Amino acid sequence: MNRPNSTEVNSARRVLDHTIELARIPAPTNEEGDRALMVSNWWSALGLRPEMDDVGNVLVRLSHAASEEPAILICAHLDTVFGRDTEHEVRFDGDNLVGPSVGDNSVAVAALVELPSILPSSLDRKSTRLNSSHLVISYAVFCLKKK
Repeated sequence: MNRPNSTEVNSARRVLDHTIELARIPAPTNEEGDRALMVSNWWSALGLRPEMDDVGNVLVRLSHAASEEPAILICAHLDTVFGRDTEHEVRFDGDNLVGPSVGDNSVAVAALVELPSILPSSLDRKSTRLNSSHLVISYAVFCLKKK
């Protein structure tokens, strides 16, 4: 197996850092607003224009193609089963990151936040038959427009 290059290492580090930040924020069902705002801010920092829908989903288009086009949706939920009364401490136990909501679902949301940084440069649009329109949602969290 090839060793990861510096871009891949940096990307993985951002996913890890975002996972830690998200996992520290309580987000019981219907109380995900703080996490949604954080995801929105991260996408804004990437120069994207995230939007929030009426129920609190965060979405962002990587390009502005017609919304009637078919799309592929990749998503992750922002809420967790842990209430606000649960201590949201995140720590390493050896090589493992542990804490409430790390696996439910902070790491998936953090990985999806990173997708706009890595997908456009690595996607072979001819072989995947994707055009240049991508939609990222945060609930939800990522949608690729497909021909």
